[in-house]
Amino acid sequence: MATRPWGIAISGALIAAALYVAITAPPPRRASAVPPSAPAAAEPPAAAAPATLIVHFRGHGPLARAERARARVRVAAELRRQRAFRGACFERFDPRGVVLRSCSDAPLAAARLRAMRAVARVEPGE
Repeated sequence: MATRPWGIAISGALIAAALYVAITAPPPRRASAVPPSAPAAAEPPAAAAPATLIVHFRGHGPLARAERARARVRVAAELRRQRAFRGACFERFDPRGVVLRSCSDAPLAAARLRAMRAVARVEPGE
């Protein structure tokens, strides 16, 4: 029975130490999105990849089911959930498939999308 009070005391000391570290830690520094010397509006290069891609999904996966049902919210949620589609955002439905745009500064890689099993067809968008 002598170990129980010691266990309680040690647990309390560890919790107190964790609280002290959490309270006294400096806040994390955030990197600025745009450096102050960068131009406000940079023009995209002329030979850039298309801004959007039209993707048609195949099979019985969640993206193919959402495309067949024309469920905007489900497509957007699945694109955010699946790591393979990181950087791709839902824009709209097209008669040829789902129109995806890049959410980040990097353009969408059509070759990377074509290599996925769930993707049946990839076409350049407007």
